[in-house]
Amino acid sequence: MEKLIIKNPEYWNQACRELSEKDKKLANLILKYSNLKIQSHGDPFTTLTRSIVGQQISVAAAESIWKKLYHLEAKYCDKYPEGKPLRPVSIIKNYQKLNSTGLSGRKKQYIHGLAKHFESNNCFSKQLLAMNDEDITRTLISFPGIGDWTVKMFKIFCLMQPDIFPENDLSLTNAISKIYKIKSNDKKKENITKLSEKWKPWRTVATWYLWCSVDQDPVYY
Repeated sequence: MEKLIIKNPEYWNQACRELSEKDKKLANLILKYSNLKIQSHGDPFTTLTRSIVGQQISVAAAESIWKKLYHLEAKYCDKYPEGKPLRPVSIIKNYQKLNSTGLSGRKKQYIHGLAKHFESNNCFSKQLLAMNDEDITRTLISFPGIGDWTVKMFKIFCLMQPDIFPENDLSLTNAISKIYKIKSNDKKKENITKLSEKWKPWRTVATWYLWCSVDQDPVYY
Protein backbone atom coordinates (compact mmCIF):
# COMPACT_ATOMS: atom_id res chain seq x y z
CA MET A 1 0.00 0.00 0.00
CA GLU A 2 1.29 3.43 -0.91
CA LYS A 3 1.97 6.13 1.62
CA LEU A 4 -0.48 8.92 2.17
CA ILE A 5 -0.33 11.58 -0.50
CA ILE A 6 -0.42 14.83 1.41
CA LYS A 7 -2.22 17.68 -0.30
CA ASN A 8 -2.45 21.35 0.57
CA PRO A 9 -5.37 23.54 -0.52
CA GLU A 10 -4.65 25.53 -3.66
CA TYR A 11 -6.84 28.36 -2.40
CA TRP A 12 -4.99 28.84 0.90
CA ASN A 13 -2.85 31.88 0.14
CA GLN A 14 -5.69 33.75 -1.55
CA ALA A 15 -7.99 32.97 1.38
CA CYS A 16 -5.42 34.22 3.89
CA ARG A 17 -5.00 37.49 2.02
CA GLU A 18 -8.72 38.16 1.76
CA LEU A 19 -9.47 37.18 5.36
CA SER A 20 -6.65 39.40 6.59
CA GLU A 21 -8.16 42.35 4.74
CA LYS A 22 -11.60 41.69 6.25
CA ASP A 23 -10.68 40.93 9.85
CA LYS A 24 -7.74 42.32 11.83
CA LYS A 25 -8.05 39.70 14.57
CA LEU A 26 -7.86 36.91 12.03
CA ALA A 27 -4.99 38.70 10.31
CA ASN A 28 -3.02 38.48 13.54
CA LEU A 29 -3.73 34.75 13.86
CA ILE A 30 -2.82 34.09 10.24
CA LEU A 31 0.48 35.89 10.73
CA LYS A 32 1.21 34.13 14.02
CA TYR A 33 0.50 30.64 12.67
CA SER A 34 1.59 31.21 9.08
CA ASN A 35 3.58 27.96 9.07
CA LEU A 36 0.43 25.88 9.65
CA LYS A 37 -2.18 24.92 7.08
CA ILE A 38 -4.71 22.18 6.58
CA GLN A 39 -3.45 19.01 4.95
CA SER A 40 -5.43 16.23 3.31
CA HIS A 41 -4.41 12.70 2.41
CA GLY A 42 -7.61 12.17 0.41
CA ASP A 43 -8.46 8.85 2.07
CA PRO A 44 -12.12 8.83 3.17
CA PHE A 45 -11.92 5.89 5.57
CA THR A 46 -8.92 7.30 7.42
CA THR A 47 -10.51 10.74 7.79
CA LEU A 48 -13.87 9.37 8.91
CA THR A 49 -12.28 7.01 11.42
CA ARG A 50 -10.10 9.76 12.85
CA SER A 51 -13.13 12.03 13.10
CA ILE A 52 -15.20 9.44 14.96
CA VAL A 53 -12.30 8.87 17.34
CA GLY A 54 -12.07 12.63 17.93
CA GLN A 55 -15.72 13.16 18.80
CA GLN A 56 -16.13 14.93 22.16
CA ILE A 57 -12.62 14.20 23.45
CA SER A 58 -9.42 16.24 23.59
CA VAL A 59 -6.91 16.34 20.76
CA ALA A 60 -4.34 14.59 22.97
CA ALA A 61 -6.74 11.78 23.89
CA ALA A 62 -7.76 11.30 20.26
CA GLU A 63 -4.14 11.15 19.13
CA SER A 64 -3.36 8.52 21.77
CA ILE A 65 -6.21 6.30 20.57
CA TRP A 66 -5.28 6.87 16.95
CA LYS A 67 -1.71 5.69 17.50
CA LYS A 68 -2.99 2.54 19.19
CA LEU A 69 -5.23 1.84 16.21
CA TYR A 70 -2.20 2.02 13.95
CA HIS A 71 -0.25 -0.24 16.27
CA LEU A 72 -2.78 -3.01 15.69
CA GLU A 73 -0.62 -3.68 12.66
CA ALA A 74 3.04 -3.26 13.50
CA LYS A 75 4.02 -2.49 9.92
CA TYR A 76 2.10 0.78 10.04
CA CYS A 77 3.70 4.02 11.08
CA ASP A 78 2.09 5.70 14.09
CA LYS A 79 2.31 9.33 13.17
CA TYR A 80 0.23 11.25 10.69
CA PRO A 81 1.07 12.38 8.05
CA GLU A 82 4.12 10.15 7.49
CA GLY A 83 2.19 6.88 7.83
CA LYS A 84 -0.18 5.02 5.62
CA PRO A 85 -3.96 5.08 5.42
CA LEU A 86 -5.71 2.88 7.95
CA ARG A 87 -7.09 -0.18 6.18
CA PRO A 88 -10.67 -1.22 6.93
CA VAL A 89 -9.56 -4.85 7.12
CA SER A 90 -7.24 -3.94 9.99
CA ILE A 91 -10.22 -2.81 12.06
CA ILE A 92 -12.27 -5.87 11.11
CA LYS A 93 -9.70 -8.53 11.90
CA ASN A 94 -8.57 -6.81 15.11
CA TYR A 95 -12.07 -6.02 16.37
CA GLN A 96 -11.58 -7.70 19.74
CA LYS A 97 -8.38 -5.73 20.28
CA LEU A 98 -10.11 -2.37 19.85
CA ASN A 99 -10.93 -2.37 23.57
CA SER A 100 -7.23 -1.89 24.30
CA THR A 101 -7.11 1.35 22.31
CA GLY A 102 -9.30 3.34 24.67
CA LEU A 103 -12.25 3.56 22.29
CA SER A 104 -15.66 3.68 23.91
CA GLY A 105 -18.00 0.78 23.19
CA ARG A 106 -20.13 2.84 20.85
CA LYS A 107 -17.21 4.28 18.90
CA LYS A 108 -15.84 0.76 18.56
CA GLN A 109 -19.12 -0.32 16.99
CA TYR A 110 -19.31 2.75 14.75
CA ILE A 111 -15.80 2.29 13.37
CA HIS A 112 -16.25 -1.45 12.93
CA GLY A 113 -19.48 -0.93 11.00
CA LEU A 114 -17.85 1.70 8.82
CA ALA A 115 -14.88 -0.60 8.16
CA LYS A 116 -17.15 -3.45 7.08
CA HIS A 117 -18.92 -1.17 4.61
CA PHE A 118 -15.67 0.10 3.07
CA GLU A 119 -14.20 -3.41 2.90
CA SER A 120 -17.26 -4.93 1.23
CA ASN A 121 -17.61 -2.02 -1.22
CA ASN A 122 -14.20 -1.53 -2.81
CA CYS A 123 -15.38 1.38 -4.93
CA PHE A 124 -17.05 3.27 -2.09
CA SER A 125 -14.16 5.71 -1.55
CA LYS A 126 -14.14 6.71 -5.22
CA GLN A 127 -17.92 6.95 -5.26
CA LEU A 128 -17.91 9.17 -2.18
CA LEU A 129 -15.28 11.50 -3.60
CA ALA A 130 -17.27 11.84 -6.83
CA MET A 131 -20.57 12.76 -5.14
CA ASN A 132 -22.03 16.25 -4.98
CA ASP A 133 -22.15 17.98 -1.63
CA GLU A 134 -25.74 17.09 -0.81
CA ASP A 135 -25.24 13.41 -1.61
CA ILE A 136 -22.08 13.27 0.50
CA THR A 137 -23.97 14.59 3.50
CA ARG A 138 -26.94 12.29 2.99
CA THR A 139 -24.70 9.24 2.50
CA LEU A 140 -22.44 9.85 5.48
CA ILE A 141 -25.14 10.62 8.03
CA SER A 142 -26.77 7.29 7.18
CA PHE A 143 -23.92 5.60 9.08
CA PRO A 144 -24.31 5.19 12.85
CA GLY A 145 -21.94 7.52 14.69
CA ILE A 146 -21.69 10.08 11.89
CA GLY A 147 -23.52 13.36 12.34
CA ASP A 148 -23.14 16.96 11.24
CA TRP A 149 -19.79 17.55 12.98
CA THR A 150 -18.15 14.45 11.50
CA VAL A 151 -19.49 15.26 8.03
CA LYS A 152 -17.95 18.72 8.29
CA MET A 153 -14.60 17.28 9.41
CA PHE A 154 -14.70 15.08 6.32
CA LYS A 155 -15.42 18.06 4.08
CA ILE A 156 -12.65 20.09 5.69
CA PHE A 157 -9.89 17.49 5.95
CA CYS A 158 -10.59 15.02 3.16
CA LEU A 159 -12.22 17.20 0.53
CA MET A 160 -10.59 20.48 1.64
CA GLN A 161 -13.73 22.45 0.83
CA PRO A 162 -13.01 26.16 1.44
CA ASP A 163 -16.19 27.35 3.15
CA ILE A 164 -17.08 24.91 5.94
CA PHE A 165 -18.00 26.23 9.38
CA PRO A 166 -18.47 23.61 12.14
CA GLU A 167 -20.52 25.85 14.42
CA ASN A 168 -20.98 23.11 17.02
CA ASP A 169 -17.26 22.50 17.50
CA LEU A 170 -16.41 23.35 21.11
CA SER A 171 -12.80 24.40 20.49
CA LEU A 172 -13.91 26.69 17.69
CA THR A 173 -16.68 28.36 19.66
CA ASN A 174 -14.39 28.78 22.67
CA ALA A 175 -11.76 30.45 20.50
CA ILE A 176 -14.29 32.78 18.89
CA SER A 177 -15.84 33.68 22.25
CA LYS A 178 -12.44 34.55 23.68
CA ILE A 179 -11.00 36.46 20.74
CA TYR A 180 -14.17 38.33 19.78
CA LYS A 181 -15.47 38.75 23.34
CA ILE A 182 -18.78 37.03 22.68
CA LYS A 183 -20.76 36.54 25.86
CA SER A 184 -22.17 33.20 26.95
CA ASN A 185 -25.91 33.75 26.74
CA ASP A 186 -28.94 32.58 24.78
CA LYS A 187 -27.71 34.40 21.68
CA LYS A 188 -24.13 33.09 21.73
CA LYS A 189 -24.59 30.60 18.88
CA GLU A 190 -26.55 33.12 16.84
CA ASN A 191 -23.86 35.77 17.34
CA ILE A 192 -21.08 33.35 16.38
CA THR A 193 -22.91 32.30 13.22
CA LYS A 194 -23.52 35.94 12.31
CA LEU A 195 -19.84 36.75 12.84
CA SER A 196 -18.81 33.88 10.57
CA GLU A 197 -20.76 35.36 7.66
CA LYS A 198 -18.04 37.90 6.98
CA TRP A 199 -15.49 35.11 6.55
CA LYS A 200 -17.28 33.66 3.53
CA PRO A 201 -16.20 32.11 1.21
CA TRP A 202 -13.19 31.07 3.32
CA ARG A 203 -14.70 29.88 6.60
CA THR A 204 -12.62 26.70 6.53
CA VAL A 205 -9.46 28.78 6.68
CA ALA A 206 -10.85 31.03 9.41
CA THR A 207 -11.82 27.93 11.38
CA TRP A 208 -8.34 26.49 11.03
CA TYR A 209 -6.55 29.52 12.43
CA LEU A 210 -9.05 29.84 15.26
CA TRP A 211 -8.31 26.22 16.12
CA CYS A 212 -4.60 27.01 16.05
CA SER A 213 -5.15 29.73 18.65
CA VAL A 214 -6.44 27.04 21.02
CA ASP A 215 -3.98 24.27 20.18
CA GLN A 216 -0.72 25.08 18.42
CA ASP A 217 -0.29 21.39 17.59
CA PRO A 218 -3.57 21.06 15.69
CA VAL A 219 -5.22 17.81 14.81
CA TYR A 220 -5.31 16.53 11.24
CA TYR A 221 -8.25 14.28 10.48
